[in-house]
Amino acid sequence: LNQAIAEIARNNNQSVEELAASVQAEGLSYPEFREQIRKEIAASEARNALVRRRINILPAEVDSLADQLAKETNATVQYKIGHIQLRFTDGQDK
Repeated sequence: LNQAIAEIARNNNQSVEELAASVQAEGLSYPEFREQIRKEIAASEARNALVRRRINILPAEVDSLADQLAKETNATVQYKIGHIQLRFTDGQDK
């Protein structure tokens, strides 16, 4: 949670203290802001877990795509993919 808040502050070119002051100036207490961010992180993690369970890529599909790309590019580059992350915004088809 602290890292997420620090990242939000950094993205806004603010220190955490400046972010807290900005939040309070907008009428939200800093503890309420922290709780809101905590809930958003939990919801995001839950959505990501659901998406991960629904995605199933068969090894044959990977091989087929690799063959197709090799034919198109005549390249011999090999990739070892250890992690794929897809980000969706609310309201998009998943």
